[in-house]
Amino acid sequence: MKKLLLLSILFFVSYEIQAQEILYKVAYKPNLVYKQSMESTSKNTVTYLGPNELLKRLEEKNLENPKYTLSKNYIESTNSTGSLKNGKFPLTIKFEGDEKSIIPGGTTIYGHVVIDKTPELDSINAPKLDSLYRIDFLSSMQKVISQVSLPEQKIKLGNSFVIEMPISIPIGKFNFNLTNTITYTFKKIENNKAYFDITQMYAINSKNTDLSLKANGSGNGQIIYDIENTFYLLYELNSTINMHVSNEEMEFKVVTESTTKQTTNISK
Repeated sequence: MKKLLLLSILFFVSYEIQAQEILYKVAYKPNLVYKQSMESTSKNTVTYLGPNELLKRLEEKNLENPKYTLSKNYIESTNSTGSLKNGKFPLTIKFEGDEKSIIPGGTTIYGHVVIDKTPELDSINAPKLDSLYRIDFLSSMQKVISQVSLPEQKIKLGNSFVIEMPISIPIGKFNFNLTNTITYTFKKIENNKAYFDITQMYAINSKNTDLSLKANGSGNGQIIYDIENTFYLLYELNSTINMHVSNEEMEFKVVTESTTKQTTNISK
């Protein structure tokens, strides 16, 4: 009787431990419809600090200093997958909205998914987009999909994993490279959903002999992950990057504050 009780307790403990560990991967599945929406906001503040001659010219022309710019975007899409055949299935991404949307409504991307691999985008139907821009847009979408396709891994409740993502920031004719270090922390499981906290740290990893750049930044957010369907239901992120740029001719600082919120509704 004692042995049976002990075995029962060990089984229960083992089950509880397994239940607190998930296989984390972001991947499409066959024969599903993913209704997605994404809101993004970016606010840039540019403040010229010198030299005095430059500041005087700005004042004489009644130009703002600091100068603020704000951009907001909203994108909706319906991503549909087809039946699995020979280890792969089709993927169609159709953007909603009208012709004034940042991505004109009706723009459709066709691709395919090989099981356990990053989706590949094959072609685009976008009569309202310039032919050259269509190619660039298809390439950009492929890069975005590759970036969010994080490596598959098992993770236990309370543990974290870290991803490093390179970022290139153009300033005039120069490009500066930053490293975005993102930490995902597994916080809880509830109703077959996994909840993660996100923290970010930005650091510069390039030098330029003509310009001096100092940069840093941070961010935070959250993920709600559908364990059964292996996909984000919510991806929310707020971040701030601070840059200080100078050379013999000018000196200024740039503060970029951005927010992103993506939601997904999954159905058959």
